[in-house]
Amino acid sequence: MERAAHTQTLFERLSSSSDEDVGDALSELSRQDASQPTSKLVSKLVQLTEHANPAIREGAVFNLGVRWSLPEGYLPILRMLTGGEDSEDVLSAAILSASALLGNGVGESSVVCQCLANIATSNSLGMEVRKRAYTVLLLLQKHVSKPEFARLSADPHLVSIDQQWLKRFRH
Repeated sequence: MERAAHTQTLFERLSSSSDEDVGDALSELSRQDASQPTSKLVSKLVQLTEHANPAIREGAVFNLGVRWSLPEGYLPILRMLTGGEDSEDVLSAAILSASALLGNGVGESSVVCQCLANIATSNSLGMEVRKRAYTVLLLLQKHVSKPEFARLSADPHLVSIDQQWLKRFRH
């Protein structure tokens, strides 16, 4: 009963008209114990991927992908990767979430890799998000180990985007 009441309270906070309440609820959800969120919460997270506030979208994407690897998050995250997102912070979270989903058997690797290559070569995006896409692509293609990926992610100055290599993914 206590878990059901907490879930309802969390859902109500995710449904609040206050961005601060929603953000706090997303943060709390990301720290929740290992049990999967209810289908009601998952549906709400998917809805929040289209919220007007980029911080809310980022939190929803993080929870759907990185935190929980929920299959329901794949299509909204893919939409963001294919040009449906204008916030680079949200796009960066979507890149990491797509990688987490693929790592858990959710999604189509070739589709995500093509999206990442397009992001990495997009001159309309900042270099940080382009390098994030490139390093995740390197990891997915097993061109770097997980420790090397962590090192490159921690210090993006070490990353040099190989445009020639990326051509194999672009259509």
